[in-house]
Amino acid sequence: MTSFINLFQEYQIGKIEIPIIQRDYAQGRQDDVVPRIRETFLAVLHHALTGTATQVSLDFVYGNVIKGTMTPLDGQQRLTTLFLLHWYLAARQHIPNNNRNFLNSFTYETRYSSRDFCSKLVTQQPAFPISGCLSDWIRDQSWFFSAWRHDPTIESMLVVLDDIHCLFKNDDCNNAWQRLVDGNNPAIVFHFLPINNMGLTDDLYIKMNSRGKPLTKFEHFKANFEKTIKDVSAVHYQYFIQKIDNDWADLFWPLRGDNDIIDDEFMRYFRFITDILIYRTGVSVPTGLMEKDVDRVAELVYGNRNPEAVANQSEANQNFLFKALDCWVGKDFDAFFENTFAEKGHQQDKVTAIPGLCI
Repeated sequence: MTSFINLFQEYQIGKIEIPIIQRDYAQGRQDDVVPRIRETFLAVLHHALTGTATQVSLDFVYGNVIKGTMTPLDGQQRLTTLFLLHWYLAARQHIPNNNRNFLNSFTYETRYSSRDFCSKLVTQQPAFPISGCLSDWIRDQSWFFSAWRHDPTIESMLVVLDDIHCLFKNDDCNNAWQRLVDGNNPAIVFHFLPINNMGLTDDLYIKMNSRGKPLTKFEHFKANFEKTIKDVSAVHYQYFIQKIDNDWADLFWPLRGDNDIIDDEFMRYFRFITDILIYRTGVSVPTGLMEKDVDRVAELVYGNRNPEAVANQSEANQNFLFKALDCWVGKDFDAFFENTFAEKGHQQDKVTAIPGLCI
């Protein structure tokens, strides 16, 4: 395990260079699910530096090291965010140049503008506290070219810097800086796997990047919902992660569509059960929020972030959801509905289904 600053010291790396073939920095995008992913990721880093967490791991970073220059094959996004975090805390605490000169060794080769922005940024010392957005202060500096507003990497960096500032503006950043650069027990670490003697060809990058697929909205929902459950009950969290990819996945598999994916089927049932709980418990959920932000609805109904929730209500709601899923495990759907509903006319002990009625 190593940290951002220890990467330069332990592996004799003189420079981290994001190559031209890599994509733009994307963690600051404002579209689709990126803002929620960014919010969650930065919250984890913030808690590691200011909360009670002893250490957080960011998994593996792969890189090719040639003559002291490390070129990431996987980990560009995390390394860039760590670069921005180090710069922000160093600027807040007026850390001397000789203690933060490693930041000069991080650069982008994707565009000249991105490279120049990084080199200019590390020399800046904003006069904190700043009124308004940190990005506005940066854009207002004489060294900031107006054309850089069209560089997606730079604009993404500015968004992330604003979010970092919002998280840390009221914190003791001296303590956060010390925990970040601690040589023996840094608060944020990752596994670094150097890949040497392979050559940095386009084919290698294509092969590395083709191994992964973007997470679907459903996968993002699962990740957020796991955290929502864990914040309420560690026991329920273990139950959920055991069931979601086993019994409950098998439950919806016969109902899948032509795409052989159960995401939509699961989410429709989840919304149905959640609507029942909203009605039964009187949880205040803004109109239309289910369609706009199902993650937020899940926090209100099943999590501990609803100020109106009564004691143990969230845990009871989780129980209800789990039972509503478990009750179908092992059932013969066709036989159940055939014995419960009549397609037309009256049949004793059955409910007559109205043609065209969708529940």
